[in-house]
Amino acid sequence: MKDSAEPPLIALAKRALASARRLTWLSQKLFAPHAYRSAVLTLVSILILTLNPAATESALAASGPTSINPELATFSFESYEEISTDPLPLLGADDGFVQKPIVTATEMGRPEKQLRERARREAAERTERRQRSTSVLMKMQTVSSADNSYPYGYCTWWAKSKRLDLPNQLGNARNWLGNAQRLGLPTGPTPQAGAVVVTSESSLGHVGYVEAVEGDEIIVSDMNMIGWGKISKRRMSAHALVIRGYIY
Repeated sequence: MKDSAEPPLIALAKRALASARRLTWLSQKLFAPHAYRSAVLTLVSILILTLNPAATESALAASGPTSINPELATFSFESYEEISTDPLPLLGADDGFVQKPIVTATEMGRPEKQLRERARREAAERTERRQRSTSVLMKMQTVSSADNSYPYGYCTWWAKSKRLDLPNQLGNARNWLGNAQRLGLPTGPTPQAGAVVVTSESSLGHVGYVEAVEGDEIIVSDMNMIGWGKISKRRMSAHALVIRGYIY
């Protein structure tokens, strides 16, 4: 009696099953020890970190900043002033809980205080200087305006206010020297304290008051040299080419 032949598909399935069993056996032999050792090492590490907090802190320190923002991770409070070294006054007498202090005003830092205080002082000084200048100017106007018909704010007004004895009919500054000579007033080329100096420093001329003579220089006060209505004082060479002469 002949044995019946096994179908090809069944034979192929048996061979595939046998190959799968051999692969499973090889995998268990090769990889199981490594997986076991890895699991043991992981468990031991967890136990060490749990039982030794210092090791946990060291590991965290070695890992670097924990914040995604490096500025937050390295922020320091050393720039702030300490409010109190004694925590007891902050504790409630009844319940023992910490009471939040009531803040009535925000305290500025020292640099901000210094800057604000300096700005306040400078503003006060500027106001005082303006008030002082205005007071002096008002006094001068009160004294000289009665006998001074020259327009205020110009050099002729200032020269007339310093020399009330001069007439009001000398005209523009460039005409002062010639008109003074025609009126018989004393004039000349030599500087003297108290004289009016006549110059050609503008198209209409310029006049100033000689406050003092120091060697080859004269100290002149004038108006409208640095701006309308502004009184200034300057030094000039007594031999400056712009000087046309003096009215004594």
